[in-house]
Amino acid sequence: MKKKLANYDGVSLVTGGLIYNLITFIFKTKDPVKNRRQRAFLFALIAWLPLCILILFSGDGLAVSDELGYLKNFEIHIRFLFAVPFLIFIEKIVDNSFIGYIKTSDGLTDNKEQSQFNLLIKKIDKLSNMYFPEVLILIIIYTMIFIRWNDPSLFDASEDYLYDEDGTFSAAGMYLLFVSMPIFQLLLFRWIWRWVIWMYSLIKISKFTFYIDAMNIDQKAGLTYLNLVPSMFSIIFFALAAVLSAKIGFEIINTDITLKSFYLDILFFVIGVPLILYSPLFIFISLLHKTKSKAIHEMGALVAKHNQDYMKKWVESKQVPKEPILGSVDNSSLSDINGGYAPAINMNFIPVDSRMFMMSCAVLLVPFVPLIFTYYSLFDLVRMVLNSVFG
Repeated sequence: MKKKLANYDGVSLVTGGLIYNLITFIFKTKDPVKNRRQRAFLFALIAWLPLCILILFSGDGLAVSDELGYLKNFEIHIRFLFAVPFLIFIEKIVDNSFIGYIKTSDGLTDNKEQSQFNLLIKKIDKLSNMYFPEVLILIIIYTMIFIRWNDPSLFDASEDYLYDEDGTFSAAGMYLLFVSMPIFQLLLFRWIWRWVIWMYSLIKISKFTFYIDAMNIDQKAGLTYLNLVPSMFSIIFFALAAVLSAKIGFEIINTDITLKSFYLDILFFVIGVPLILYSPLFIFISLLHKTKSKAIHEMGALVAKHNQDYMKKWVESKQVPKEPILGSVDNSSLSDINGGYAPAINMNFIPVDSRMFMMSCAVLLVPFVPLIFTYYSLFDLVRMVLNSVFG
């Protein structure tokens, strides 16, 4: 009998929370996810345009002195014109991946545990709709602003357009502190909270009775699909990588610091972030170990019995039992049963798919590639490539 899955109508990882419900109220829409283009444009506009107007109105934005003007600070532009809308545009892709993961997991669990799984779905929906995490992060953001109010390192020394002549924050500086940055930080935190929800669901799902197959061709007993969610989250962190790359580029261009000074930082981000994102999957190591051990014992005994019958019939010329497990074509049967046993022997205990993990690393590396041109010219790069090809 086909397993009856939970009711997934209205279930979403990205809906709910403070921002979502504010947008629902302001635009009088029941599904802001469908209006993500408008939301992305709106948040980018609110974060960037008033800041730009305030700075340019002050007369400092276009300064061509030793102090850099606002229009040359591409870190700010990348943060608010790219990262902010990107964190909204990616919602549907991540949500589809998450719902697919939940449904697949639902299909692999015991039918007797369906009521518990239904409760888990409701809990996930409740967590994604909570106001508290976003309200808490806003309290933390504004508390940190007041704690660091007189900290001279709050803004870079080159960002003089954020201060008035008496050293106090200008209108632009206040807007950046209290509006623009909190928008970016809150959008980023929403995704971190969503990752925590996914991690919570993974822990809960791992406790259900799973029907997985050690002989699955993916060599992970059919659990490769679990990698799809963290691979999507790595795309989210592409936006943060772009902001970090812009910040590094800004410092390299305007100080004596070179790209070599940031190698470890970039390496940590490119490899460390995927390690963090994929780490919850390690909770399935125990299940995979048990599945492999069981398959080795059971399949091993079956293969041994099959091979004994084969040897008796073809090598020792002895009569096999009336109902042998040999196939109609014995040589083909020998090949098939040993070939079927091979995936169980080669099955991995680690549920992380190496190809997806490397793809996540590559995605996070892309924003840092332009930084190479702060160290090498295009001519130098072409010359090095030609030398490597032609010696």
